[in-house]
Amino acid sequence: MINSGAHVKGLTEGGANDFYGVIQHIYELEYNTTGYPKRVVLFYYHWFDPTSWGTRVDPKYGTVEIRMDKKYNMFHPFINAHNVRPVYYVPYPTTRRDKRGWCVAV
Repeated sequence: MINSGAHVKGLTEGGANDFYGVIQHIYELEYNTTGYPKRVVLFYYHWFDPTSWGTRVDPKYGTVEIRMDKKYNMFHPFINAHNVRPVYYVPYPTTRRDKRGWCVAV
């Protein structure tokens, strides 16, 4: 699960944004109804900054780059397991000094 994360389409005050993050915890909530117990799985995420300081799209290749040290502070950490798409974060080689701290979301 190293470098694994999630992608979620979301809405902010500025319009639609793509959110990228990594799982911190997984919770399974169970509650009883009159007939049988129901379960809901929630993921607790560390979200990366969706602004241009933390997320950008490479104009040449169309790849999404994430700045791994830029945390999104205005966030809701929980999300339903059915709303996420898995991603893998691929770091750039250390020889690319201009890309230090950035990863590509695949």
